[in-house]
Amino acid sequence: MKNPDSFSVKRAFYLYLGPRSDAEKEADRARIARACAKITIREDNVSKCTDKEFARFEDAYTTYANKWAFLDNIQFCIVYKATNSYGGFIEESTCPSVDWADPSQQWHVGSWTEVPPEPAPPALTPMEQAKQAQQYADCLKAAVDNPSIVCK
Repeated sequence: MKNPDSFSVKRAFYLYLGPRSDAEKEADRARIARACAKITIREDNVSKCTDKEFARFEDAYTTYANKWAFLDNIQFCIVYKATNSYGGFIEESTCPSVDWADPSQQWHVGSWTEVPPEPAPPALTPMEQAKQAQQYADCLKAAVDNPSIVCK
C-alpha cells in the first residue's frame, strides 16, 4: 500500500492498572459472577466459581500491573484507519488481541475503557453570533483594498 495520505483515530482505549477502589473490585466480581452463572447449571456452584475466578483475576491483575508498573499504571491503545490517494485503506489496532477461547486471557474482558470523545464546543449565543458576523463583515471590507488579508 502506498504511504497513507490520511490517518484517523477511530477509537481510543485506556487500561488503568493502579490500585482499584472497592466499587471497581465489586464491578469486576459482578462481571465474573455473570460469566460463572452462564457456565454452571447448579446455583450453588456460582458462588464457588465466582470466588475461584475472582481470586485468579486478582492474581493475574496484580502480576500484569507489576509487569507494566514502569508505564505509570496506564496503557493506551488505538483503533485507526489509514487511507491513501488511491482510495485504499487499512484499519488496524495497537490494542492487544485476546484469544477468547483461552481461559487465561478471559480476565481482559471489560478491562479496557473507551476514551470519551472531545466535548463539542459550546454553542454561541445569538449575541455572540451577531458579533462574530459583524467582525467577519468588517474583515471583508478591509480585505477589499488589501488582498493579503484573509478572513476566517
